[in-house]
Amino acid sequence: MSKTGAVKPLALGVSLFALSLPIACGPSDGQPSTASESQASSKSPYPPSTVVKTINWDFNITRLAGGPGLDGSDLWSMAWDSNGDLYGVWGDGKGVGETASTPASDKAFMGVSRFVGAPPPTELGKNPTATNVWGGVGTTNPNKYSDGSLALGKGNVYFAVKDDLGNDVQVMSVAVQDANRKFTGAVLVVYSLDEGETWTKVPNTGSFQPCGGLLFGPGSTGTPAALEGYVYGYLDQGNATGTLLCREPKSHFSKANIASLAAHTGGVQWFAGVDAKENPKWGTLAQAVGVINDTRTEDTIVTYDPPLSRYIAVYEFNRPLNGDDTPMGPVAVLDAHNPWGPWTTVAYYQSWGGSALSPAVVNLGTTILPNWLGPVNANGTQSFCAVFSGIGAYDSFNLLCNNELVLQTNQALVTIDTVSTGKAYDTTTAAAGETLFIDRNYTITSLSSSFAGGTLIRTANDDKHSTSSNLLEFTLSRTATVHVVYDDRITGAPAWLSGWTLSANDSLASTTYPNSTRIYSKTFGAGPVTLGGNAGSPVVPPVSGSFSNYVVIAK
Repeated sequence: MSKTGAVKPLALGVSLFALSLPIACGPSDGQPSTASESQASSKSPYPPSTVVKTINWDFNITRLAGGPGLDGSDLWSMAWDSNGDLYGVWGDGKGVGETASTPASDKAFMGVSRFVGAPPPTELGKNPTATNVWGGVGTTNPNKYSDGSLALGKGNVYFAVKDDLGNDVQVMSVAVQDANRKFTGAVLVVYSLDEGETWTKVPNTGSFQPCGGLLFGPGSTGTPAALEGYVYGYLDQGNATGTLLCREPKSHFSKANIASLAAHTGGVQWFAGVDAKENPKWGTLAQAVGVINDTRTEDTIVTYDPPLSRYIAVYEFNRPLNGDDTPMGPVAVLDAHNPWGPWTTVAYYQSWGGSALSPAVVNLGTTILPNWLGPVNANGTQSFCAVFSGIGAYDSFNLLCNNELVLQTNQALVTIDTVSTGKAYDTTTAAAGETLFIDRNYTITSLSSSFAGGTLIRTANDDKHSTSSNLLEFTLSRTATVHVVYDDRITGAPAWLSGWTLSANDSLASTTYPNSTRIYSKTFGAGPVTLGGNAGSPVVPPVSGSFSNYVVIAK
């Protein structure tokens, strides 16, 4: 099947977003394996990653929904629902559970499958963990929308939202086909309020498609604070500047508002660059600028990796000018701290998989699955699962697990992500003689040996009155103990320090703190850390104003 037909039937300028595939690890189905196939070249348009050194792929495939002699189901756009389960929309097949004896009447234009629990999923037997919920084996066929009309088309943007009232809403855009499987050029937006079992059309959406597909946590939760309130998605080669990034208010997809989505067709915003403080600007499609600029990219699928506080993008490049049904080949893996970049290169393959993925196939997208991302291990690796589909031998749900991101060993312990006041907090080595703040000349006169050599985060003393719940956000590259040095002239401690340990032995003296300090400590694993404001409730700062902001030491 042509990707141009199945996934991109719309004209340039219409919001069409590629979505990705997440999957589980499991036993081999007889495919060859290469445990560490990096094949990275030096031709990427982006510099090497400072966080991820390389990827070790395990090309032993757990294959579902297809295989030799079976119809097979392809495309597999994935969504992580707020119930914790993984869902995928597929095209032209019978979904999971197909066998040689499955009747032809179970074949659908498209359908939705659910994957429950830990990898690898199973599709046969008494208690399969991969089942169809709409269309395909084990469901009512042909599958229909709630108004009784046949579901003719291919789903290409699929995501789940947990709204403010705790309701679960799944959203999908569908490229409509006629009964002969010819694309009509029309687009439907449909939604489900019962975990994918029934789907209702959004009236009057025309050629409008919602923005979505960037994979965060279940139900689009777990979005970093600076990006909260929106869902995000990408459009490959949306204009001459490259792959575009969009966002749309999450409230548009609430249970109360989803049926009137067509009234918000102007609500999609496009990344339009950054301001002087590196904050993102958002505008219309005409104002959009590319966030990934490579040659003829396709199927850009981005997954947020919380332990690394990084966005991992996988896409194909150098796609042919005269169609898509050509062998799989160039695949890029990039990472960035923000969904708009700046990007760095994790791997850049001229022939992804090499001989392990033989015979050659058309890649219909590769998704790193957010629900099966592992923690950062003591040896500096992180396991993950990914899924891809194709045509021919790979016209199925192809799960790759036991893969590893190998992290850089010389990576800085602390990376400052955001400061709510916009001030330029920085880091240095904790040592006597170092200045404590970015806006004062106060220096450290002495500190405990347990602090020496740690990473000092220098805050702004002018931020001492902050009551923010997220004054400072930073990322740890590995497990560390974070120490907050707090001015003892302040009565009480902010609520965000609840659960931290008040140290009886550690100390830090400086020209900043004429009286004693209190030091609160807590150990965090690799990943993001958020600290609130110095004067957050229920503290009582001195009436005179003679007090200082906290500083942070991580070690």
